[in-house]
Amino acid sequence: MPVAAIEALIELLAQSRADTVYETLDLVKAQSEYLKSQIPNSISLSAGTDLFQRYLISSLKPTSTGSFEAIRQHLLSNGRLFVSRAKGARSGLLLWKAFCEDGSVVLTHGGSRVVGTLLSKAAEASASGGNVRFKVIYVMNEARSTESKAVVSSLREKGVPVLRYLKVL
Repeated sequence: MPVAAIEALIELLAQSRADTVYETLDLVKAQSEYLKSQIPNSISLSAGTDLFQRYLISSLKPTSTGSFEAIRQHLLSNGRLFVSRAKGARSGLLLWKAFCEDGSVVLTHGGSRVVGTLLSKAAEASASGGNVRFKVIYVMNEARSTESKAVVSSLREKGVPVLRYLKVL
């Protein structure tokens, strides 16, 4: 959700007709508040919008040419690069080696796509001849039960033993 929020704000800036720093910051702040008001638990979305607003504040400095359009294009380019790298990092996770050593037990919760991808990568490596065997204890949150069940099912399909999955209300 944080990356999606940043991506939405970048697209907003690309479509906006703001031509001053103040208008740009005001627009992003207003749209960030609107996005946060549309979901019941906006913590992760707030992380993304706050990060992007801090980035804007530190980047919206006058250049030697004094052209706001040059600054705006720089922001859009760097923002798109950030989103692209963040999305790529999710699918290219190699961190599983640090968490899934042979014989380890991994305790996790929720429905995080990043954690699900990390564990799936470890399971794929194990299935393709690797010697990493691990188990998962999964704690479910009722609010994210659909995502959690999907992650558990996916892990079990890949041969990862999910020892328990407890429900937290």
